[in-house]
Formats: sequence, structure tokens, C-alpha cells
Amino acid sequence: MNVKYDLVVDFARPSKSNTIIISENDTNSRVCHFTLLNNKQPMSMSDVTAATVRAVKKDGSVIMGAADIIMDDDGHPINEVEYTLPSRVTDYAGTVTMTITLLSEAGEMLTSFEFYLQVRNALFNEDDMISESDLSGFRD
Repeated sequence: MNVKYDLVVDFARPSKSNTIIISENDTNSRVCHFTLLNNKQPMSMSDVTAATVRAVKKDGSVIMGAADIIMDDDGHPINEVEYTLPSRVTDYAGTVTMTITLLSEAGEMLTSFEFYLQVRNALFNEDDMISESDLSGFRD
């Protein structure tokens, strides 16, 4: 039982609109599927050996994890990676800042611009509004 999020991450163009919203305390059920671009063109993954996702939580703690590089039918990497969000990312409500880093055979490292994960408290959200008419029954 997984919920999949499709995001486009352009390494040449930052996009502040890349935000995922999830519930607090979800465990290994949210999968991020990233399509990687380089200036609006598919990212060349021919020499990429590893992809990692770095998450910085509201309290400053850092979580690193390996992302899966997607292969085509011939076993060649394509410009897509998947990462299952670990439970540690959803421990507390707040904004988590994330990046993707690609590592090459030659020891080169390329890091994406930031994107965001909004962890919301499942029982209460600051955007929720309490209606006065709903409380009249309690007052009576």
C-alpha cells in the first residue's frame, strides 16, 4: 500500500513549487518518483552510479537515504529515480527541506535545488477553521 508522488526536478532551474504534503507518522508508505531534467531536457544518467536523497528536518536533523535509479528494458539507467520516505522524516509536523544528489563513476557529484515536504498533523492543521455555528450545540 503505497502512495506515489510524481515530481519533476530540473537541476538547472530551481522550482519552489515542488512540495509534497503528507501526514505525520506515515511509515514507508510514500514513494517519491522523480523525473530528472537538465535545463528542461532529460538528464543524462549514463555515468551515474548512485543517487541519494538528503532531508533536513525542522529540528535540524539530517536524514540521508539511497534512491533507486530506474532502468529501461535494456538495463540502462533513465532519468528517473524513486525514493521511499522513511518513518523518521514524518516523526514531527513541519517543513522538511530535501535535495537529490547524483554520483558518477568519475567521482563527480551533482546536487539538485531544494524541494519541500510538508508534514502535517493528521488530527489538526493550522489551515483548518473552527465554525462558530458548529460550537453552538456544545454551548447549549
